[in-house]
Amino acid sequence: MRIFTEPAALLRAVGEPLGTSPALTVGDEHVSRFARAAGAGSDGLSGAGTVPPFLVLSLAAGFRSRIYEVRQTASAVNYGLNRVRFGEAVHIGDQLVANATLVAADQSDRGVVRACVALTISVRGVSACEAETVTIYHPVAGRVG
Repeated sequence: MRIFTEPAALLRAVGEPLGTSPALTVGDEHVSRFARAAGAGSDGLSGAGTVPPFLVLSLAAGFRSRIYEVRQTASAVNYGLNRVRFGEAVHIGDQLVANATLVAADQSDRGVVRACVALTISVRGVSACEAETVTIYHPVAGRVG
């Protein structure tokens, strides 16, 4: 896991790979919980054992937290996505792995850092989902980099 000691440290890592996640096996329970949360019932989103692409995307935040950590933050806000593309189908029982690269970061006068991370979630070595995630990191009071 890559550790950043403060949000401003992200500014010096733009363009660098952040790392690779441990593998995650997608099971029936993932699909059932996702379908219930989406209001589709226990089997309304999956056909023939296929995992819904938006379930794969929903795993992005969890993968990021297993790849890198930003310390000395008062809060980290999921600001959204710049770009999302779905690729290879994921099936129940498949293992997913994510790779992250910091593609952009900027800092406001108040020390707030906005970071864009390109995340590729792969199945069987092929991209299942590519997303550019944007997170805003608020530094601990008095800790402006």
